[in-house]
Amino acid sequence: MAVFFTDADTGPQFESDVPRILRERGFDVECHDSHFPERTPDFRWLTRCGAEGWIAITKDQRIRFCWRAKLSIMRGGAKLFVMIGEGRTHEQLAINLARTAHKVVSLAERHQRALIARVYMPSGSGFDEGKAGQVTPWLDYEEWQEMERERDEAKERGETIRDRCI
Repeated sequence: MAVFFTDADTGPQFESDVPRILRERGFDVECHDSHFPERTPDFRWLTRCGAEGWIAITKDQRIRFCWRAKLSIMRGGAKLFVMIGEGRTHEQLAINLARTAHKVVSLAERHQRALIARVYMPSGSGFDEGKAGQVTPWLDYEEWQEMERERDEAKERGETIRDRCI
């Protein structure tokens, strides 16, 4: 059975809605604050998610651009799913995650190594009609390896590499 892990960056309301709604639908959920102190760097909890086999859930779309977080995901074999839903309430995002959980679990199982993916709200009136959103890969292990090769080649050429976060 899949275990979901909710990131603290989602805020206390989100971190309460997601576990409640997922648990109501029979899923196991681990919360950031049950395992880590406040302000724990992303790379630490992402490493733990990979080691435990937990499916990590966040709303932080910028995490994909943080080299250290990406490194933890890819080297540690984590599966990170980013909730996309501008203007939606935390409860709506949580309900959509519960509706799309089967897609999330399926995609996570198909990617044996590591993965960053997006979980979208259904389009139009789909949410009100009870439809599940879409789940799409954003970056997988093989794509990351290619990016790292290009990064290493750029360093060898003496180019400056700038990361958005450390």
